[in-house]
Amino acid sequence: MKPADIILVKGTDILDKLIEDAEHSVYSHCALAINDTTVIQAAFAGVDYLNINSFDIYDVYTCDSLTDDQRSGIINYAVSQLGKKYDYKLLAWEIVHLEFDFEFPIEEKNKFICSTFVADSYDSQKVFICPTDLYPTPEDISISELLRLYSKVTHVDNLIL
Repeated sequence: MKPADIILVKGTDILDKLIEDAEHSVYSHCALAINDTTVIQAAFAGVDYLNINSFDIYDVYTCDSLTDDQRSGIINYAVSQLGKKYDYKLLAWEIVHLEFDFEFPIEEKNKFICSTFVADSYDSQKVFICPTDLYPTPEDISISELLRLYSKVTHVDNLIL
Protein backbone atom coordinates (compact mmCIF):
# COMPACT_ATOMS: atom_id res chain seq x y z
CA MET A 1 0.00 0.00 0.00
CA LYS A 2 1.21 3.49 -0.88
CA PRO A 3 0.36 6.94 0.45
CA ALA A 4 -2.84 8.28 -1.17
CA ASP A 5 -4.18 4.81 -1.95
CA ILE A 6 -7.91 4.77 -1.33
CA ILE A 7 -9.46 2.56 1.33
CA LEU A 8 -13.06 1.56 0.57
CA VAL A 9 -14.75 0.08 3.61
CA LYS A 10 -17.42 -2.60 3.68
CA GLY A 11 -19.31 -1.84 6.85
CA THR A 12 -20.30 -4.36 9.47
CA ASP A 13 -22.80 -2.49 11.64
CA ILE A 14 -26.38 -1.32 11.09
CA LEU A 15 -25.48 2.27 10.17
CA ASP A 16 -22.96 1.01 7.60
CA LYS A 17 -25.57 -1.26 6.06
CA LEU A 18 -28.08 1.62 5.88
CA ILE A 19 -25.52 3.76 4.05
CA GLU A 20 -24.67 0.90 1.69
CA ASP A 21 -28.36 0.32 0.94
CA ALA A 22 -29.08 4.02 0.39
CA GLU A 23 -26.09 4.38 -1.91
CA HIS A 24 -26.70 1.05 -3.69
CA SER A 25 -23.11 0.14 -2.90
CA VAL A 26 -21.04 -2.55 -1.24
CA TYR A 27 -19.06 0.26 0.43
CA SER A 28 -20.15 2.48 3.31
CA HIS A 29 -17.02 4.58 3.84
CA CYS A 30 -13.73 5.64 2.27
CA ALA A 31 -10.43 7.07 3.48
CA LEU A 32 -6.91 7.81 2.25
CA ALA A 33 -3.89 5.73 3.23
CA ILE A 34 -1.10 7.70 4.87
CA ASN A 35 1.01 4.57 5.33
CA ASP A 36 0.42 0.86 6.04
CA THR A 37 -1.17 1.53 9.44
CA THR A 38 -2.76 4.99 9.29
CA VAL A 39 -5.53 6.56 7.25
CA ILE A 40 -6.96 10.06 7.13
CA GLN A 41 -10.73 10.29 6.79
CA ALA A 42 -13.80 12.47 7.04
CA ALA A 43 -16.01 10.77 9.61
CA PHE A 44 -18.79 11.92 11.92
CA ALA A 45 -16.22 13.50 14.25
CA GLY A 46 -14.68 15.44 11.33
CA VAL A 47 -11.43 14.99 9.43
CA ASP A 48 -9.00 12.95 11.50
CA TYR A 49 -6.49 10.11 11.55
CA LEU A 50 -7.42 6.50 12.26
CA ASN A 51 -5.59 3.21 12.57
CA ILE A 52 -6.46 1.15 9.51
CA ASN A 53 -7.04 -1.92 11.71
CA SER A 54 -10.21 -0.18 12.93
CA PHE A 55 -11.81 -1.33 9.68
CA ASP A 56 -12.90 -4.96 9.58
CA ILE A 57 -13.36 -5.39 5.83
CA TYR A 58 -11.95 -3.08 3.19
CA ASP A 59 -10.56 -2.91 -0.31
CA VAL A 60 -7.52 -0.89 -1.31
CA TYR A 61 -7.64 0.96 -4.62
CA THR A 62 -4.60 2.54 -6.22
CA CYS A 63 -4.02 4.99 -9.04
CA ASP A 64 -1.06 3.65 -11.02
CA SER A 65 -0.55 6.91 -12.89
CA LEU A 66 0.16 8.98 -9.75
CA THR A 67 3.66 10.35 -9.37
CA ASP A 68 5.33 10.47 -5.97
CA ASP A 69 4.86 14.27 -6.02
CA GLN A 70 1.11 13.85 -6.66
CA ARG A 71 0.84 11.30 -3.85
CA SER A 72 2.58 13.74 -1.50
CA GLY A 73 0.33 16.57 -2.69
CA ILE A 74 -2.81 14.53 -2.08
CA ILE A 75 -1.69 13.68 1.44
CA ASN A 76 -0.59 17.27 2.14
CA TYR A 77 -4.00 18.56 1.05
CA ALA A 78 -5.76 15.95 3.18
CA VAL A 79 -3.66 16.79 6.24
CA SER A 80 -4.38 20.50 5.74
CA GLN A 81 -8.07 19.65 6.22
CA LEU A 82 -7.59 18.07 9.67
CA GLY A 83 -10.26 19.25 12.08
CA LYS A 84 -12.76 20.28 9.38
CA LYS A 85 -16.32 19.26 10.20
CA TYR A 86 -18.38 16.46 8.75
CA ASP A 87 -21.15 17.63 6.41
CA TYR A 88 -24.31 16.01 7.75
CA LYS A 89 -26.43 18.15 5.41
CA LEU A 90 -24.58 16.81 2.37
CA LEU A 91 -25.00 13.24 3.63
CA ALA A 92 -28.76 13.81 3.94
CA TRP A 93 -28.79 15.42 0.48
CA GLU A 94 -26.98 12.44 -0.99
CA ILE A 95 -29.39 9.93 0.56
CA VAL A 96 -32.46 11.87 -0.66
CA HIS A 97 -30.90 12.29 -4.09
CA LEU A 98 -30.08 8.60 -4.44
CA GLU A 99 -33.30 7.23 -2.95
CA PHE A 100 -35.78 9.62 -4.57
CA ASP A 101 -33.82 11.03 -7.53
CA PHE A 102 -34.56 14.49 -6.16
CA GLU A 103 -32.09 17.34 -5.93
CA PHE A 104 -32.33 20.47 -3.82
CA PRO A 105 -29.76 23.27 -3.54
CA ILE A 106 -26.89 22.71 -1.15
CA GLU A 107 -23.92 24.84 -0.24
CA GLU A 108 -20.69 23.07 0.60
CA LYS A 109 -18.54 25.20 2.92
CA ASN A 110 -15.37 23.65 4.29
CA LYS A 111 -17.12 20.45 5.32
CA PHE A 112 -16.88 16.96 3.91
CA ILE A 113 -18.43 13.56 3.73
CA CYS A 114 -15.94 10.73 3.32
CA SER A 115 -16.17 10.46 -0.45
CA THR A 116 -16.01 14.20 -1.18
CA PHE A 117 -12.96 14.38 1.09
CA VAL A 118 -11.17 11.67 -0.92
CA ALA A 119 -12.22 13.11 -4.30
CA ASP A 120 -11.29 16.68 -3.29
CA SER A 121 -7.87 15.47 -2.11
CA TYR A 122 -7.22 13.95 -5.54
CA ASP A 123 -8.71 16.99 -7.29
CA SER A 124 -6.15 19.16 -5.47
CA GLN A 125 -3.50 17.52 -7.68
CA LYS A 126 -5.59 17.74 -10.88
CA VAL A 127 -6.34 14.01 -10.72
CA PHE A 128 -10.09 13.80 -11.22
CA ILE A 129 -11.17 10.34 -10.10
CA CYS A 130 -14.89 11.20 -10.41
CA PRO A 131 -14.99 13.96 -13.04
CA THR A 132 -18.74 13.80 -13.66
CA ASP A 133 -19.85 13.54 -10.02
CA LEU A 134 -20.06 16.74 -8.01
CA TYR A 135 -20.72 14.74 -4.83
CA PRO A 136 -19.33 11.25 -5.46
CA THR A 137 -20.21 8.24 -3.35
CA PRO A 138 -17.78 5.49 -2.31
CA GLU A 139 -19.33 3.44 -5.12
CA ASP A 140 -18.54 6.19 -7.65
CA ILE A 141 -14.94 6.16 -6.48
CA SER A 142 -14.74 2.36 -6.77
CA ILE A 143 -15.70 2.46 -10.45
CA SER A 144 -13.32 5.27 -11.40
CA GLU A 145 -11.43 4.49 -14.59
CA LEU A 146 -8.26 5.85 -12.96
CA LEU A 147 -8.27 3.34 -10.10
CA ARG A 148 -7.50 -0.33 -9.83
CA LEU A 149 -8.30 -2.75 -7.03
CA TYR A 150 -4.99 -3.43 -5.31
CA SER A 151 -6.00 -5.70 -2.43
CA LYS A 152 -8.89 -6.98 -0.32
CA VAL A 153 -8.46 -7.12 3.45
CA THR A 154 -10.52 -8.81 6.16
CA HIS A 155 -9.58 -8.69 9.84
CA VAL A 156 -11.48 -11.78 10.98
CA ASP A 157 -10.33 -11.27 14.57
CA ASN A 158 -12.37 -8.05 14.76
CA LEU A 159 -15.58 -9.58 13.45
CA ILE A 160 -18.31 -10.96 15.64
CA LEU A 161 -19.76 -13.83 13.66
